[in-house]
Amino acid sequence: MLGSGYSMDEYKVTIGSDVFTVEAEDNLSARYRGSELFKARFNLEGSLTGIVKHARAKLVTPPRPYETREDVLDSLLKESV
Repeated sequence: MLGSGYSMDEYKVTIGSDVFTVEAEDNLSARYRGSELFKARFNLEGSLTGIVKHARAKLVTPPRPYETREDVLDSLLKESV
């Protein structure tokens, strides 16, 4: 969903012994994208839901921070007063 304001991160999606590298907004999106690739690779019919149940996604690139460390520390300091 490009243009939605979310950052795309890299995930490794494992389905059985097949591994796919995908870019996605979150773990679930990565599992669906990997399932689409698995389905296409093996010319499978039907919905992705059954494949997604077998998909495991691991974040490869860490999420980008939305705040700096200083912002977090400053906010925590203000909350403690």
